[in-house]
Amino acid sequence: MEDKISLMPIQALHTAAPFKTLFPIKESVLNEIVEDMKQNGFDYAHPIIIWGGHKVTVVDGHTRLAAAQQIHLNKVPITLKEFVDEDEALQYAIRAQRNRRNLSDAELLTCINELDKRNSKGGCENAKASHEASGKTAQKTAELLGVSRAKVERIRTVNDHAPEKIKSAVSSGKISINKAYNETMKRRRKEEGKTMEAPTG
Repeated sequence: MEDKISLMPIQALHTAAPFKTLFPIKESVLNEIVEDMKQNGFDYAHPIIIWGGHKVTVVDGHTRLAAAQQIHLNKVPITLKEFVDEDEALQYAIRAQRNRRNLSDAELLTCINELDKRNSKGGCENAKASHEASGKTAQKTAELLGVSRAKVERIRTVNDHAPEKIKSAVSSGKISINKAYNETMKRRRKEEGKTMEAPTG
């Protein structure tokens, strides 16, 4: 059964985190969509996805919405979807973006950070059980994002242990996840070495 598309006033739509901040709008892409909308109107094949039972919140389509606002459209095509909770809605938004393009390292960092806020990476008292739980969530997250489990684990290491300076560099596209991971591990090994060398009194 196809999703029903209807028109909704732009003013009625609500944008909020985490969906609004998950994939920052790229100015070059926005400008392309604005020009296309001016010539061809809003493409009904790509409606804005709305979480119907949650304050009419935009889950996917923030760039298209911004383009419609720029050219002063009063109404836009939308599809209402129901989600069990924010986690399910978040996974839908990520899949929608992943299916259109390859996600950048900066976007992967943000996605995994948001997903891990909602899903325990383990947290068991038993170290072995905790490690196994972490591995399962890494595999599940990797499948959702369309990347390797190893990349997910590297990103988690950066999220959990890298200084803000390194995380900011990844977020701004200045360095890759691999470089951030290597620098983070180098710092950790250096710190562990200092601890080992510390006098015991």
